[in-house]
Amino acid sequence: MDTVTIDNNMPYNFNPVLSLTFFSASFTLTLFSSFTSGQNVVVIEGPKDRAVLLGHNAELTCHINKTASDSNHVVQWISSSARTGAGKPLTVNERVTANDMPNKFSVSTEKSYNLGIQNTDLDDAGKYVCNNVLKGTPIGGLEPQLVVLEPEPCSMPNISTYNESDVITFAWSVAYAGNRDESQKPTIIWTLNGIRQTSIANETTPGVFNSTFIKEADGDDDQKELKCSFSVLNIQQHCSTKLNIQFTADPSLGPGPIAGIVIGVLLGVLIVAVLLFYFLVWKKRRPTHEEEYSQVKKGEHEEPKPAPRTQQDGSDK
Repeated sequence: MDTVTIDNNMPYNFNPVLSLTFFSASFTLTLFSSFTSGQNVVVIEGPKDRAVLLGHNAELTCHINKTASDSNHVVQWISSSARTGAGKPLTVNERVTANDMPNKFSVSTEKSYNLGIQNTDLDDAGKYVCNNVLKGTPIGGLEPQLVVLEPEPCSMPNISTYNESDVITFAWSVAYAGNRDESQKPTIIWTLNGIRQTSIANETTPGVFNSTFIKEADGDDDQKELKCSFSVLNIQQHCSTKLNIQFTADPSLGPGPIAGIVIGVLLGVLIVAVLLFYFLVWKKRRPTHEEEYSQVKKGEHEEPKPAPRTQQDGSDK
């Protein structure tokens, strides 16, 4: 009796096997098939490069429509970072397989297959690939990078007070890791009331970008906002202060504007007081030269009055 058996239990890219038995002789014939199963994955939001601040949680996108995808699809995250080493599998669909790193990775229950990374640090930076396992290709055709950023605390106070000609100096630095290329490195920009300023940038320590702003305080900068900022992918950070420039008088130019006004007012008051004293007091107590002259002339024309007669004069008569 002849028997035919077809092995059709493989979920993907299988080659059915046909077994034939004729009398006492038997042989196996392999039938090559291009039939595939489970390769179709419907993407809602594909993977992309992301940045995260040190100490924060990160979520890498690989949002798949499970209902519309083949029922036996397989999605897997693979990491290459300082923490995991190269090519470490992290998940299979909803299941985390990196059991040697408890509470580090998770798979989103709201957005299927998005990867969560808890409490990131610089060792978590690197490449994270979301693979369509049965097709053998990265979903979305991208091998995304996770860039981790560690900016130093902002050293700028809300208000910075300087005298004119003082030297204004501020510096800021950002440590980073996981960048794909130069475009994903932080670059610090300084602005004064929105106008970009020159600064000194360096990276003497690999992975730490430094920038320094130096400027002589000028009265024209009073009450302006000095701001430094950087942007990497989805992360933007800034630090700012308002400049309070105090004006100082130049000795070679004499009193300053305010002192000149005060001195002018005091001189005016003094002059008015002198004039009032002259007209109201001094002029009443002392006659003018014309008055003295007229009194002298008047005395020349008046005859002297006879002296009053005494009783003795009357008895002589």
